[in-house]
Amino acid sequence: MRLPRLLTQPLLRLVDFPQYTIVGAHAPQNSVDIWLMNDGLRQSVTTNCVVAALRPLTFALANVSAQPARLSFTDRATGAVLGTIALRAERTIEVGSTALRLFTASGSAHFSLPWARFQAYSLFERWRTHRQQRTSRHNFRLTHRDLLALLAFYICPRPVVLVTVAQDQRVNMFPMDLIGPTDSPWFSLALRSTSPSVQTIRDTGRIALADIPVSYASIAYALGRHHALPHIDLATLPFTTTPTPRFGLPVTTAALRTREFEIAHVHEVGSHTLFLATVVSDSTPAAGADASGLHSALHHVSGLSLARRQVTDRVS
Repeated sequence: MRLPRLLTQPLLRLVDFPQYTIVGAHAPQNSVDIWLMNDGLRQSVTTNCVVAALRPLTFALANVSAQPARLSFTDRATGAVLGTIALRAERTIEVGSTALRLFTASGSAHFSLPWARFQAYSLFERWRTHRQQRTSRHNFRLTHRDLLALLAFYICPRPVVLVTVAQDQRVNMFPMDLIGPTDSPWFSLALRSTSPSVQTIRDTGRIALADIPVSYASIAYALGRHHALPHIDLATLPFTTTPTPRFGLPVTTAALRTREFEIAHVHEVGSHTLFLATVVSDSTPAAGADASGLHSALHHVSGLSLARRQVTDRVS
């Protein structure tokens, strides 16, 4: 698949932006709202919508109607709709009094960019994905439809944390962003099932999450290679660590917030293993607060949002 001739060098500058970029935000983010639209009803799910798997792209929402619906992403300041994702109900995971509904994405719409520019971007993204899949056997394949839906989901900034797991003195630490609360007692974490750490989490039922400052972006990306490893040497980490209060799991001393979770339920969902957990400790280290008691935490956001801001800045 060759790059379409339509995308000449000037046009490439309009569409060749990253799929995802980083932003600093106070957690929880307050710039984008997520609404579940179902049979004329409008329900806020900003803190009740998580990715449960990437292949197929699957979302989990607690205690909502198991009917076809759509997610709508709106700018909190202006109310403008930035994108939508059409949802198809798949199955329900019953956990105590919680009904965790699983939906796959059946399509998406994007309003972050002018229509013509987005169509050119979509064409370019299809070519770029094809090239990456052809040149790298390690690339994780998403369908083009699912990729566009995932980019719509990341219009809402998603926190990136460092996860620590350990068993018998063997420790691993890696970044994750497929995490989040649900409208229930359960916190959700989705990890690719091929990761060696899946079995560690299953065996120990313990995990620690460290919110990190946006200045840790390059470190987090470098630690991404740990996903493929069963354990690491803590001495090779580019920062100092401190043990968590309950489980003694090592986390960075630069953490803005540290939470420990017990894993209560494990489910296979497509390409990923979905962990449902409850928090057992939640602390904000003194080093993680600035003068106002807040700090800018690392988040992922769709490159479409970055391009939208560039368009807005030029117009204003």
